[in-house]
Amino acid sequence: MLHFALVMKDRVTNATAERTIESDWKLDNKYHPVVGGESGEVLAKWDGSVLLGKRETSAGPEEIRLMLDAGRSSMTETIQSPKGNTTLIWRR
Repeated sequence: MLHFALVMKDRVTNATAERTIESDWKLDNKYHPVVGGESGEVLAKWDGSVLLGKRETSAGPEEIRLMLDAGRSSMTETIQSPKGNTTLIWRR
């Protein structure tokens, strides 16, 4: 069985602070500890053509979905968390 890993690096900037969180997503449908700036666990797997990440954090569960468009010129990231829902469009 093949196992894949993806490094996710998020930089969050707001009026009071900037922080970077880096985590390894092992695409094996199992929970693994988050390494870096936040505690918790992350599960990553393919759900059809969507890369799905589920994080267990101290604030509650978070779900991240990454999907490429048909032309592969952009990617949509949707985040559902206790803080609310966010949709990001990433373009080449």
